[in-house]
Amino acid sequence: WVTPAVKTLALSVKTGGPAYAFTIDNVRERTYPMYADVFFWINRDPKGPVDPKVREFLRFILSRDGQELVQKDGKYLPLTAAVVSEGRKKLD
Repeated sequence: WVTPAVKTLALSVKTGGPAYAFTIDNVRERTYPMYADVFFWINRDPKGPVDPKVREFLRFILSRDGQELVQKDGKYLPLTAAVVSEGRKKLD
């Protein structure tokens, strides 16, 4: 959404706090205060395993190839390494 007609501003969470520029890295690291998380849920029995088809889809999304497609699409930022690692642990 940033075009030559848009002026971005560095923002801080509170008065006198550090101000962060609107950059991809600052949004990804959650230091730029205006961002929106997107969540993903699956419907499953918490006492049973994840459906194998759903597990494989989630593994793909959490893979390098899956995250490259997210970046290529351009609507969302790829997940951080820590978030990918946490998601993979939940599948095991």
